[in-house]
Amino acid sequence: MSAYRHGTETEHSASGEESDNGSEFRMESVMYVSSAAATIFIVGLLVAGVLLLALLIALIVMLQSCQTRNSGALEMSKSIDQSYDYCRTATLHAELNSFELYSLPEFCTDLAVHYIKDGRYTSDLSYMVSIVEDYFKNVTPVVGGRDVVLMDLDDLLPEPEKQQPMIVDKLIAARFEGWSKLIMRSDEEMKIDTRKYFFKQKAIMQAKGYHIRAVISSRMDALVGPFIGTRVFKLPNPSTQPLSMIDTQEAER
Repeated sequence: MSAYRHGTETEHSASGEESDNGSEFRMESVMYVSSAAATIFIVGLLVAGVLLLALLIALIVMLQSCQTRNSGALEMSKSIDQSYDYCRTATLHAELNSFELYSLPEFCTDLAVHYIKDGRYTSDLSYMVSIVEDYFKNVTPVVGGRDVVLMDLDDLLPEPEKQQPMIVDKLIAARFEGWSKLIMRSDEEMKIDTRKYFFKQKAIMQAKGYHIRAVISSRMDALVGPFIGTRVFKLPNPSTQPLSMIDTQEAER
């Protein structure tokens, strides 16, 4: 009996120690938080959530603003391109019917200034120069050296003959070489219609036995007329008005 009781007590003692150890382990594993600390923690989570929501709303507003700004820029660019296309078509019509008989909208003059400042004129001119160069690479000169190319230099602002020395100096300063003759209007010829003047000069050169291989100008007036075997090159026209008028209008702004 005593032996059994001793063994039983030993087992109960061991079991009690294990129970105490388990209780101690469970007590160490549980974290107790007071109600005040829990409240602060929950409030902190709510504040963080509100801040994240506000940041998300701000990002959405910024993205919408950027999208609206970009859309406005695209619409403005589209509007300018449409106006430019309209003015280019109107200018072509004016050239075909002579500028003196056809007036263009005022906003086309403003676009002409932007056309130069934005680099479009330089770009279009470079393309045209490449076309001209490609053509002359394959041209075979006529025997006798009577081939000529007419280049209109003063199509925007015609100069009288008395200013020829100044024009020659400008050509030399610009390194424009290889030309043989500079034809300028007399005081009486300044009154002649541009189209008639060009036709007259071409007829005179052909009567002298010259073969006009090409005519280069930015004015349609210089490119019309019956010319057999003559290639015409239309350079981009930066404006429908003399440059001096554009400069004056720009200075007034």
